[in-house]
Amino acid sequence: MSGSRDPGPPPAKGLVVRPDGDGFHARIWPRPKPPWASWAAGVFMAGAVGVVLALAVTRDLDEGIQVAIAATIFLSLLGLAPFLVRHAPVELAVDDHQVYWNGDRFPMSAVRGARADGQVLELLGDYGALARFEHLAPDVAGWLAAAILASLPEGVPEPPLPLE
Repeated sequence: MSGSRDPGPPPAKGLVVRPDGDGFHARIWPRPKPPWASWAAGVFMAGAVGVVLALAVTRDLDEGIQVAIAATIFLSLLGLAPFLVRHAPVELAVDDHQVYWNGDRFPMSAVRGARADGQVLELLGDYGALARFEHLAPDVAGWLAAAILASLPEGVPEPPLPLE
């Protein structure tokens, strides 16, 4: 990284950064907000399905209650899985040759910058965003954008404004 564009120390929470050769490697923990209303509706629907399933399977009250509770718990956990996946850490590594963006590799010649907008971090190319991370802490997104900009070679042109 160039000394004149040093992003400073990384934020203390939500990010682990280490130097890596001629760049850096970061592990980031996104923090999406729980959709409480959607979850409540989903649990209600899972309960309704559990009751219908219990009525279809048995006429015994004790067995029916157990089937309804088991089906409600199973369907609720199944609905929770997509949200929990968004909490998995993501990887970002930048060096003089490429940007590794959670499985995708972009050559440094295609990268024109990075932009942090609230909880969103975007990697910019000639024609707009190449990739993005969402649900980041604003200070983490800002620091990563500054670190990516500091890692760009001197004389990289600014990306053009997006067409509206």
